Amino acid sequence: MNQIEQFLENLSPREKILIYLASILLAVLLSFHFYHSYLKSFFNHEFFIQNDEVNKITMINQDLNRQIKQLEEELITIQDKIKSYENHLSTFNKDYETYIKNLQNLALKNNLHISNISKLQSEENSYHKISVDILGDFNPILSFVQDIENSNLHYEIQKFEIDNTSSLNLHLKLTLSFIALVKNKN
Repeated sequence: MNQIEQFLENLSPREKILIYLASILLAVLLSFHFYHSYLKSFFNHEFFIQNDEVNKITMINQDLNRQIKQLEEELITIQDKIKSYENHLSTFNKDYETYIKNLQNLALKNNLHISNISKLQSEENSYHKISVDILGDFNPILSFVQDIENSNLHYEIQKFEIDNTSSLNLHLKLTLSFIALVKNKN
């Protein structure tokens, strides 16, 4: 170390500045070489690992987003089916008395007289079968049957008999069945 100090003391100020500049330049070159050789590959490796993890997370996120969209579409189709089923079931969302009142109103509309309405069958699952005896003229009876067919309430005509009881009036024996989903309030 003494030899280096003696050597530097014997140099002129200009030579000292040149040696300092050369040593600074050498330090810069060594740091640049060290960066390219070791640090750059180290940072690139770390960045690559992090970038790879980010890519995996991004792919998982995209897959989950795709699954969410698919499930939302399935949910929409299921909701549409449910609305359709609710609309179909709402036509049967009446009680027994509503069906009977509808028959009576249709008979009054067509100037017919209902002589008897009797239950033939009534089950737990709301399936009802009734027998209706009606007196009236031929044209009003046909109009009544057509009104039953065109009614908002769904009836199934199972039996249709017309008897000539007198010269003016006909006797219609009608057997109807219907589904009433609303239970009676009894």
